[in-house]
Amino acid sequence: MNKKNFPIFISVFIVSLFLTIVFYFAKVNLDANYREARANNYADAIIDDKLSKSETNKLEKLDGISYLARKNPQILSAKLGEDILAIYMQDEKLNEMRKYSWIEEGDFPKNSKEIMLSKSLVEKHKLKLGDELSIDFGQRIVDENIINPTNSKLKEEDFNKIDKKTYTLVGIYEDVYNKYAGLSYGLIYDNSKKALPAMIKFDDFSLAYENKEKMEDKISQVLNRDIKLKFDDDLISYYRVEEDLWRELMAKSVLIFSAFLIIVIFIFFVRNIFWVWGIRKIKELSIYKSIGSTDFQIYKHLFKKASIISLLPLILGHICGFMLIFFLYEYASKNLEISKFEYVTF
Repeated sequence: MNKKNFPIFISVFIVSLFLTIVFYFAKVNLDANYREARANNYADAIIDDKLSKSETNKLEKLDGISYLARKNPQILSAKLGEDILAIYMQDEKLNEMRKYSWIEEGDFPKNSKEIMLSKSLVEKHKLKLGDELSIDFGQRIVDENIINPTNSKLKEEDFNKIDKKTYTLVGIYEDVYNKYAGLSYGLIYDNSKKALPAMIKFDDFSLAYENKEKMEDKISQVLNRDIKLKFDDDLISYYRVEEDLWRELMAKSVLIFSAFLIIVIFIFFVRNIFWVWGIRKIKELSIYKSIGSTDFQIYKHLFKKASIISLLPLILGHICGFMLIFFLYEYASKNLEISKFEYVTF
């Protein structure tokens, strides 16, 4: 490469590297915010009635519904060794709905022989995926009174063992309860056939919220009884469905303007870089023209030179930008406390 073109090569490389990092960090953060919001609020709305499996199967066929699951509200008291567990239950429909979740490793239980436990408990007992373990089920008792499975651990409580079951560890979840509560999280497969509270995830939250009454009428017709939907308050805030048009436009305009400004800066830098390069080339092109070179030959020559000092540094800038982002997130995930959703995918 001509030494005179090296500063231009470096300039294009730096601009490409800078833009790759800026845009990709923005994309990663937007995606992470969405996944985190969905992990905490996996259902768009709940139905104010209990449904059987056959009824949920009928409702899943309605247009606009992505997932419809039943959630068992029952929580079981259990123990692994001397550690107290609060055991939740979840079926395959809820597994599908919880596409984004705080799973550290593995997956949700898919049959009655599998279990998921919290990360700290797994580490304490030095367990790994695939291990078999025995869980004692029973009641937590204080002064002959049964206490709630989610109550903090009490010194004076006793555990009345009723049953014992063997499970295979298939998933590791984040620590739901802290050490001060003295509880650990557990999840087993729910094979209950009784009617349970139902929850819905729509194809489009904003559209479903806007047409709430129509959706309630459709569901009521299928079930032959009056049904009401209660939309998740956090998702109402996340999707800004109750904000007026002006506020919504203002929020979107900030993002659009930011992206537009970065692109304008990119164009400004590149334009000036190649403006300098063009001035430098005028004398050389005049010589080619004077010796009888055709326009096509000159364009071919220019394209070859421009490719070396533009396309090559552009591609290298992107590659180096991706590598830098990847290693930054790798370092952050190992040494800093960041959301599990803030990872890089290409």
